[in-house]
Amino acid sequence: MAEKQPVSVKTGEFYQPVRIYYQVSKPKTVQAALKKLKCMEREGERWNWLFEAEAKKLWFTKPYSSLSPADKPLILGYFTFPSESEMLLDLRSQSRALHALDFFEKRINRYAATPTRMRVVNRIFSVDEMPNRTIHPSLDPFFNRDDVPCLAIETERQLAKITAEYGEDDSDAKEAALQNFFDEQFNRTHPEIEELLIHADKLDRLSLPMVLQMRQVEAFEHWRGNFTFRAADLVQEWVAAMGDDLEEGDDLEAEAEAIEVVAEPEVSAEPEATIE
Repeated sequence: MAEKQPVSVKTGEFYQPVRIYYQVSKPKTVQAALKKLKCMEREGERWNWLFEAEAKKLWFTKPYSSLSPADKPLILGYFTFPSESEMLLDLRSQSRALHALDFFEKRINRYAATPTRMRVVNRIFSVDEMPNRTIHPSLDPFFNRDDVPCLAIETERQLAKITAEYGEDDSDAKEAALQNFFDEQFNRTHPEIEELLIHADKLDRLSLPMVLQMRQVEAFEHWRGNFTFRAADLVQEWVAAMGDDLEEGDDLEAEAEAIEVVAEPEVSAEPEATIE
């Protein structure tokens, strides 16, 4: 029986759809900025972001030079405008989403359009689930839903509830309740589709990639059949790796390399299915 293969995009990453939500205050400024970019192409009511021109040097698992002539121009993602005050950017991998946030932050004035949140698919797809490689021409079925949780908002609400339940004389009980809550959060399985908040005014270059990487490793382990795997297991592996390095007297650079090795899931060098 042939080993199952994960579906990847043509830039080499796992196929994991992402939608970035922008709050638009100056739609004409946004349209003007998109028109100036040679890597943008108007197609009906949407703007395609192409792996060309200004975007050509972006680093992906597979570089621009590896694309076949038939794959060019490759669409990295596309903007749509549900209303004058909202802009959506749909992408098919986490790496493309991270590149997009940085790329368009530099080219679209944040006072004209600001990213506020993103929805991500915490799942790896198998080849046999997408025999035609175009089974998801639109990402709306993933994201146009009312049941997508935002763990940051849920956590804030729960912490407020715990704080309200215990008075000043119940500090020990409050501390125990908070510890129990954080333990539950630490060991929970993340939802298949999740919403993450983006604080554009202080866009963190480290925390968001780390969060997405942890979600991806968890999704990969579940795809492999390791359904008991939790993000807590990954953190414990990181801590163990750092501890081993410290015992051996390695420097901080070696520690970072150890973390990267643990966090990076193994992917077949030539997946059987790739999509745009």
